[in-house]
Amino acid sequence: MINDGYLCDLTIKTIRTDVNLGKIATQNGDYNLKELAARVDTPIRNKVVVATYLDQLQSHTIKSTLVFAVNVQHIQNLVQEFIDNGILAVGIHGNTPQDQREQILIDFKEKRIPVLINCGIITEGVDIPNIDCLLMARPTKSGVLLQQMLGRGMRLHEGKEYCLVLDFVDTIDSNMMRATIPTLLGLNPDCIMNEVVSNLESNTSLPDPSGYELDEVTISVIPFGNPFSVRSLESDSNFIRKYSKLAWVRVGPEKWVIFVYLKNETIYMEQKENKLFYGYSRTSHGHYKSAPKEILRHDSFASAVQGLDQYIVDKIGYFGAQSLSWAASWRYLDMTPGQQKLLSQSGIKGDFNRGTAADLITKYRFGAKQEFSKQRQMEKLKQKQELEKQKLMVV
Repeated sequence: MINDGYLCDLTIKTIRTDVNLGKIATQNGDYNLKELAARVDTPIRNKVVVATYLDQLQSHTIKSTLVFAVNVQHIQNLVQEFIDNGILAVGIHGNTPQDQREQILIDFKEKRIPVLINCGIITEGVDIPNIDCLLMARPTKSGVLLQQMLGRGMRLHEGKEYCLVLDFVDTIDSNMMRATIPTLLGLNPDCIMNEVVSNLESNTSLPDPSGYELDEVTISVIPFGNPFSVRSLESDSNFIRKYSKLAWVRVGPEKWVIFVYLKNETIYMEQKENKLFYGYSRTSHGHYKSAPKEILRHDSFASAVQGLDQYIVDKIGYFGAQSLSWAASWRYLDMTPGQQKLLSQSGIKGDFNRGTAADLITKYRFGAKQEFSKQRQMEKLKQKQELEKQKLMVV
């Protein structure tokens, strides 16, 4: 519906905190609100929420923000935190008098109130299309409730390009379930986090958002060495396994590929000069190759690769995707005569298993050798320029 123009785009950022939600009782399929409030309505976590909002104001045009809180006291504490930081915020809840509630909603719709904080009353049935930012400060186990919250920001509105969603994800025990935007999309939230807000309980100063914002994961954190060396294969494999269970193959400094043989479809992801990660699909039939089709774009490597994983699962199903896993049993068989012949013709020799051979062939077919040569040339040019610069400084 987003692609068809019925709903607006979402720009999602996930912020992880050290608040532990373990051992909170469950009530009607969700967290017990009293126990939940005791965990999340703390001065430091509230500072994290407001600090993140203030940080995002620097890079996004935000006019109407809706915040989801746990209870009335949580609303009041968040309102005060916003006001203390120079932002007008107003709370609204079930006990707010009807006439006052109506006036608050009118003021919010007309953008006289930039931040509206609520608990439990603006999750469905309320149409406020100008909402362009959501702060998910209220954890939930309910996927349905989470979808209702997201729905508040997806209405189309004049001048609104997208809705920014800041999803605050707290720590849980490994055997617990939680609903977050990543899990709602079928993704692993632990793969999407960048940094944990450290010392959350003891730090009383305003946190620096740069330390915990999901934003700066790039594939350039590991060098692109000789793509056909054992060291490069192991390094790339260890890196991608942090984010995906599928056997993505690195074919360039900022490019990864996976071939979905059940559909004759190549999925690839690359980072461009604007620092965004783009995911593309390209089908092939014999010598014919379709034009690349953009699947997604994201400012986070982790989110992009997880989104493409979900695209693949949607295409070929869970069991089909298992055959593309780095742990698939076929990958540990001896390589086929056909693989051995192709590698030999490409000048690649070695006693590889079937999975490694498949990865090497993918690297060769998708230009990893050329990319490596190009990078080496650029490095040599840079070294030459640096030497010339040093000579001039000496003179």
